Amino acid sequence: MAKTVIWSDLEPVLTTDARGNIKRLINEEAVGGSIRNFITTSPGDRFMECWFGFGIDRLLFQATTQQKFNQLTSRMKSDIERHEPRAKIINIQAALDADNNTADITIAYRVVGLPDTYYTKATVTGA
Repeated sequence: MAKTVIWSDLEPVLTTDARGNIKRLINEEAVGGSIRNFITTSPGDRFMECWFGFGIDRLLFQATTQQKFNQLTSRMKSDIERHEPRAKIINIQAALDADNNTADITIAYRVVGLPDTYYTKATVTGA
């Protein structure tokens, strides 16, 4: 049985399937890809949409205390939900690796119109 498509986006790298159709992400894959794209893009990276992006690479390693980290994840949650209305953020976790200036971020989210909780992950490197 075919999966019901509620949401769809084009893949970030345009490729085609065996029939020559442009591949797309559907439902939770589309929303998860949009969330990853938003948090790993910095404002100013996109020429025609200079406002787009969270800029996590510039902010993450400024969160040197738990209070600052909580403020950062709270802001990330509200910014994602403002940018991506198809998602309801459940939880954000980040594992910081200060020695390598990286962080692994895991975001738990629900998709409007779907019952389950999904997870998306991104690894970012500090600026």
